Amino acid sequence: MTSNPSNFKLWLQRYMFKPGRPVMTIVPLLILAAVILAIVFITTRLGTYSIDEPVYRFENGLRYDYTGTTEIKRGDEDEAIYLTSGDDSVLLGDAPLYFGDNAGAILLPQQMIYVDPATLRTGRTGYNTLVRVDGAGKGTALVNNDEVGVDKGFFYDGSNTYVFLEPVTVLWDGQTVDLPPLSYAIVYYNLRIELYSADGETIVVEQTGDARVQAEPADRTFRIDLGTDVLTTGKGESLLITRPDLLEYLS
Repeated sequence: MTSNPSNFKLWLQRYMFKPGRPVMTIVPLLILAAVILAIVFITTRLGTYSIDEPVYRFENGLRYDYTGTTEIKRGDEDEAIYLTSGDDSVLLGDAPLYFGDNAGAILLPQQMIYVDPATLRTGRTGYNTLVRVDGAGKGTALVNNDEVGVDKGFFYDGSNTYVFLEPVTVLWDGQTVDLPPLSYAIVYYNLRIELYSADGETIVVEQTGDARVQAEPADRTFRIDLGTDVLTTGKGESLLITRPDLLEYLS
């Protein structure tokens, strides 16, 4: 597996106790750290992630919540990844799994491609990658047990799913929807759009027909055509790679 709980705790500790951080800032951050550690308490055993706090996910316009112990593991006879909780067992796609409400942390169950449009930096994650975005917009991912900065940009599954690390506006057919960090979009070309805000406050499932579906941040430094997977920046247009396994691990 790509992450373990001890590394995630060290990751939070390093963030909390940066040299020179004012004491008045550290105190509320300590409280925040305790909450996040409680929410994101994960143990890894025999290729299985065991999560002992509430989690939730979205699918087909609905939110599904899980309490008690939730396990994420590979199938015995295939490479698929399953979520099991109580009597429930579901096949996970490329969409993220969320830890508690507004915790600022997600789990990416499948390999994803990271893209920073400003620098065109790319790389892939492993399976079950923890990603966190703090209140200041600083993003971090744990890839192969290493802490990697991912402040801007997005994760992409190579097909239909985009997970945004910064606030974006999605535009199509005269409509606009604003999404906060760690929200995601699934777009089926010339067919349908699904939008899910990280907090679950915004859920959109709509037929798009041949309307062009795009996403851009507030500063408009880039724009993604979510149907054709074309990224436009000040340097021009580029077609996103579609296979995570062709990239080196993100570092």
